[in-house]
Amino acid sequence: MLCRSAPRTATALSTPPSAVELTPGNAVCAPTGYSQPSIPYGEATASNTRSPLLPTSPDAALVCRYAGALESHPAGTLVGYARANTAQAVALAAALNASVPVDTAASPPSCPTNSGAVYTEMFSYGDRGFATATSSLDGCAITTVDSRAVWTSMAALNILVTLVGEQTPVTSLVLGPQPPSGQ
Repeated sequence: MLCRSAPRTATALSTPPSAVELTPGNAVCAPTGYSQPSIPYGEATASNTRSPLLPTSPDAALVCRYAGALESHPAGTLVGYARANTAQAVALAAALNASVPVDTAASPPSCPTNSGAVYTEMFSYGDRGFATATSSLDGCAITTVDSRAVWTSMAALNILVTLVGEQTPVTSLVLGPQPPSGQ
């Protein structure tokens, strides 16, 4: 279940019907088939605001890494994952929240071909629910939460790479505008 957002507010949390808490021990990644959600270019959306992309202060996060078409694994296959503790989850959420919004009212930016390599990040907020983000690993470095999109900051990419234990992405990744230094 994905979260819905309102303009000028952080993404609203989704509470699973059973109120199951995502803890570092009970979340799992889907084995295959995950892809980057589309970005609604040509529409004015909440992406254009500087409000937080995600609620702050997650309890934990699960990061899943899926292969793209140009990798040795079949596209969409789970190739790695990591469970982030509270400090790591808070740092990742803060780095994504500091990322610059993508202007979706304009036409799409010119990006190299995106092979579909992605990270998914499920943030737990205990009994307050959860939020899910998806970050592309090639093409343009963009993170989406529902219809909101940001240019993934280098700080967020470094956290993701470190959590999953990968080398810095060597694919054709285009970084967009970055937040001011120190964020």
